[in-house]
Amino acid sequence: MDDPTSPRFLYSRQYPPVQTVTMEDRTMTDIKTIRYLVEIQGYTCQSDEAIRAFAPWLKVTPAVYAMTVAQATWLGDWKPLAMLAPLAILGALLPSHPFDSFYQFIWAPRRNLAPIPETGAPRVFSYGVAAAWLVSTALAFGSGKPFLGTVLGLAFTAMAMVPVLTGFCLSSFIWARVLRLPVREDCRAAAAVEV
Repeated sequence: MDDPTSPRFLYSRQYPPVQTVTMEDRTMTDIKTIRYLVEIQGYTCQSDEAIRAFAPWLKVTPAVYAMTVAQATWLGDWKPLAMLAPLAILGALLPSHPFDSFYQFIWAPRRNLAPIPETGAPRVFSYGVAAAWLVSTALAFGSGKPFLGTVLGLAFTAMAMVPVLTGFCLSSFIWARVLRLPVREDCRAAAAVEV
């Protein structure tokens, strides 16, 4: 009998066959997940190709916010926070956020990619939450309450990093699931209007 610690014994052992997953299976799972994460933000009735094109770019805005708020929190400075708040308000009021402009007007047209659709209600709600949070954090730092400002700034940074790392937007989820406000539009009705 061979010694169980010998390399010969270990390599001669029969292992179960490895289950293979084709790229098609993986892509379908990924696109289902990505579609869910994009639709919960209000971007409904989009093709798989369009979602694959613009979904990664939806992470740019929260990434810029997270980096800026983290730096402002570290420095205890209210000015960068006060500058981001109007941009969040513009993101809620305009068809797309100003940080999406590079993709919309430079990247997508040169690569023949689908543009980011107009901002849906859940994402507008997210921008409103962000604007209120940024103003509160800036006021805390500006009024000489650094502990409160630091807590608010760190919490904002953590919350903004979630969609950057996972694609999941908590504010949009709150809009869709907790408040139970409408997210989806009827794609058949939208297609009938376009024809």
